[in-house]
This record gives sequence, structure tokens and C-alpha cells, in this order.
Amino acid sequence: MSVDEELVRLGRVIKPHGIRGELVVAAEGETLAMLAVGSAVVVGGTPDTIAGMRPHQGRVLLTLDGCSDRTAAEALRGSWVEVAAVGLPSLAEGEWYADDLVGWTLFDGQGERVGDIAAVLPGSAHDYLQIGAAARHLVPMVREWLVDVDAGSRTISMDLPAGILAGEDD
Repeated sequence: MSVDEELVRLGRVIKPHGIRGELVVAAEGETLAMLAVGSAVVVGGTPDTIAGMRPHQGRVLLTLDGCSDRTAAEALRGSWVEVAAVGLPSLAEGEWYADDLVGWTLFDGQGERVGDIAAVLPGSAHDYLQIGAAARHLVPMVREWLVDVDAGSRTISMDLPAGILAGEDD
């Protein structure tokens, strides 16, 4: 795999685990779990191959062929785990990869524009939509708040609780 291919983010390296180079990865959605030993990935901009993976406390422990000790794993802290978009399975109706939502516009339940989605950030209970490049708002992606997703107009409408956007400059 080449880093010139279109890549899709599947997760982020949170920290090393142990002394043998394992990485604690916060997955974005369920796609990381679809990969297997031998799958090609790009971590921190460098192509590599998955040597092992297993679930651990709601996250994934990932072992890479090119990461054999804690020092190498520490150097990858904060790096994105990515794969070539062409190798990913097709998604069901109403599903998107997190990177697909970047550039979409978020509206509140009253139809007021909140802002453009700059990133989708993984969280422990749910992901967050980062609105604006300077993280003007971090909006939790809570399924119960979702009103509409319109892929044609690249918009998401959410019925946001009162005060969730309060205290920040618009």
C-alpha cells in the first residue's frame, strides 16, 4: 500500500500497551474490527501490516510488524490508523465512514446552522463532531439526538439539548 492512495481513518493510537510494541487504539466505528492479521495499514503516515489485534477494555490492542517494543509504540502515540479506501467493504444504507462527514454542515433541531464538521473525534461513550477548525464546538454524536442525515446536501440535523452550545462565541 502506498501513502499516496486515498486513506480512511479507522482509529487513533492512544498509548503503548506493555513492552512488546502493542498499541491501544480507539476505533472510529466498527471498521477496525473488520481487519485481520496481515491487513495493510498506514500508522502515523508509514505503511505497515497488522501482526495481531484483540479487544481490550472497549478499545483495540494492535500489534504491527514494524513496531516491536515500547519505544517504537510510544513514537506512534496520537497517530491515525488508516487503510486504503479501495479495500474497505461497502457500507449499508445510512452508514458513513467518519472521514466522509468532514466538510458536512451541522444544523440544530430548529434548522439553525451550527457550523461545518472539521473532524470526527473518537470518545469512550460516543464520537464527537468537531465544528470549526478551532473546535468551536464539540457535539456528541448521540443517536437519540439525530433528526436527519442528508447525504445529497451533506447535512446533519440534530435535536441538541438546550445549553450544549452555550458560552461559546458564534
